[in-house]
Amino acid sequence: MDKQKEINPKLIGFIIKQERLKKNISASKLALGIKKSRQYISDIEKGMKSVSHATITEIFEFLNIKFEYQECTEAQDLFQKFIDYYYLRDIPNAINRLATIISNDVYKYSYDYPLIILCDFIFQELTHSNSNLSGDLFEFLNEIQCCIFLYFKGFSLLNKKQYEEALQSLRDAKKYEVHIPKFKGLIYYAEALGYDRLSDYLKSLEYNKKAKHEFLEYHNVERSLTSSLHIANIYSKIGRLQESIELYSDIYYEAKRFQIYRIIELIHYNLAIAFLYNQQFQDAINEIHKLEYSRNMLADYFFVLTWAYYELGEYIESKKNLEKLIQCNTIELYYQHIITLQSLRLQKDFNDGVYEQYLENIVSYVLKNELLPEQIFILKHTIEYFEQKKDYESAYKYSNKLNVLLNQRI
Repeated sequence: MDKQKEINPKLIGFIIKQERLKKNISASKLALGIKKSRQYISDIEKGMKSVSHATITEIFEFLNIKFEYQECTEAQDLFQKFIDYYYLRDIPNAINRLATIISNDVYKYSYDYPLIILCDFIFQELTHSNSNLSGDLFEFLNEIQCCIFLYFKGFSLLNKKQYEEALQSLRDAKKYEVHIPKFKGLIYYAEALGYDRLSDYLKSLEYNKKAKHEFLEYHNVERSLTSSLHIANIYSKIGRLQESIELYSDIYYEAKRFQIYRIIELIHYNLAIAFLYNQQFQDAINEIHKLEYSRNMLADYFFVLTWAYYELGEYIESKKNLEKLIQCNTIELYYQHIITLQSLRLQKDFNDGVYEQYLENIVSYVLKNELLPEQIFILKHTIEYFEQKKDYESAYKYSNKLNVLLNQRI
C-alpha cells in the first residue's frame, strides 16, 4: 500500500453513489440513515461538497464499507499483467488476474476503486456475462486505463450491435494508445470487426491489414494469424473464393508450425465452407472431417456433409447427415431453408412443381438476407437444376441474377 492520501471529494462521491446503487439503497434512505438531507447526499455524490472525515466514515459504515484512503500498487501491477496476458491472447491467465483484483476488498475499497470497477466490467465482457459500466467512471482513470476502457467499451457496443457507436469508442481509444502501443493492433482489429458487421468490407480489409502489421511488429504470431484469418473470411464473403482458399492454406501451415490449435480448427471449418461454395465437394468433406465432430459447429458440420454428399451422388450419406442437421434445431433461417430444400430433393416421390416454388422462395430469401457466397452458391445450384431439366428460359433468368451479383463484387 502507498502512504495515506488526502480525501478526493469527487472520487469519494463517485464511490458512495456506486455502492449505494449496488446495494439498492435510495439517496433518501441514506440521508435518513445519517440524519442529513437528500440534497446533502446528492451534493456529496456529485463531489460538490467538502465533507468531514467523520461524515464520510459514517456513510461508509451505513453502506458497510471499510475504506482505506490509500492507493494499491499491487492492484495496478496485477492490471498491467492482465494487459500483457490479454495481448498475448492468454485469456485464462488474463481473466485470472482480473478475478484476483475484483475479489480483494482491500483493493476495492481504496483509491483504486475506479480501476476495480473497470476490471469488473472487463471480466464480465470476457466471461460473456451481463456487463454494465458507469458513465462517470472515465474521469477517474489514468490515460492507460482510459484506452483500455474505450477499447472494451467498443467491444461491448459491438456485441450489442451498436456498430457506429462502437467504432467511435475505438477511434477515441486511439487518442490514448501512445501509452500502450501494443494496443494499436487490437484497436485496429476491433475496428475491422465493426466495419465487417456494417458490411463495409473494403474498410474491414484495410483495418485488418493494419492490425496484422502491428501484431507482426511486436511478434504476436497468434494475433497476426487471427487478422489473416479475418482477411480470408472477407475474401470469401465478397466471392473471391479461390483467394480465400489459398490464404486459408497459408494460415494453416503457419498455425501448424506454431501449434496454434484454435486457429487450426477455424481453418478446417472455413476451408470446408469455401470448398463447398467453390463446388470442390470431396475437398469440403475431407476438410470438415478434420474438425472431429466439433461441438461448436455441429450445424455447419452437417450442412457441409449433407450438401457435399448429395452433389457427389451419395444420397444415403446425404440423408443421414440431413437427419443430424435437423436434430441441431438450428434457428438460422438459411439452414432451415437448406433443410427443407434437401428434404425435398431426397424424397422418392420428387415433385418438380413444389421444389421449383421452394427454390424460387429461397433465392428470394438469400438475395435479401445472406452474404455473397451463399447467394452465388444457391444461384449456381438453381441454374444447374434448370439446365438439367432443359428449362433454359429459367436457367437464363437465374444466370442474369448471378451475373448482376458477380459484377457487384469488390
